[in-house]
Amino acid sequence: DNTSAIVRKYQERLDIKYIRLAKPSGVSWRDAASVINIGLRTAFGEFIVCTHPEVIPGRKSLEKMYAARKNFTYICCKPYYLSREHQAAIDDVDWAADPLNIRKFPDFYTAPPAINNQSYKHESMEKHAVFDEWVFGGMLRETWRWFGGFHETPAWGSCDVAFTLRRTVLGIDNTTLTDHDTMVIHQNHDNPDVDTISPRSSKECLNNLPRLERQHDALNGHLW
Repeated sequence: DNTSAIVRKYQERLDIKYIRLAKPSGVSWRDAASVINIGLRTAFGEFIVCTHPEVIPGRKSLEKMYAARKNFTYICCKPYYLSREHQAAIDDVDWAADPLNIRKFPDFYTAPPAINNQSYKHESMEKHAVFDEWVFGGMLRETWRWFGGFHETPAWGSCDVAFTLRRTVLGIDNTTLTDHDTMVIHQNHDNPDVDTISPRSSKECLNNLPRLERQHDALNGHLW
């Protein structure tokens, strides 16, 4: 795609370091963990946030996450997951002026959830006190260093579940910012113009989780 061209455009205004991960010969799959771990090794800021490329942050997401930073705590924002229909129509509202303008879609709260789970309905997401996934969240650099990044896996989605599991085993607090200024917009990477569904197998995902029998097993030692 045109990611590199977009990055070059924004490098004129923002301090961006762009690292493209090449796929080794003979490897058919590199999950998000492989990309994130290189970013974590390279980053030198105090507070490091991991996110998806298709996520639009709230107006004060980073500001309030940074203000809430502390050791051994994962701080994240709750997302609205847009359906394919809303992804295709996103430019019908002025989301650039305020991401929360997406709530002006007539059926924003009544349409079926983008993910086949009532917990992901927009009104449900607003009520959740804790959100465990890594759609938009971060930790202090020292905590990432101790934690050891994400668990790479050949099964799509396993790194999400492994990330939550390892944080639980290691006793890392989960702080979820709940005000609307921190809500982020998640546009799935599926193409809204075609009915393409990401091939996620929960059974395969769980089978690829690391076996954590001791707290030490939850630490990855490959980052530094």
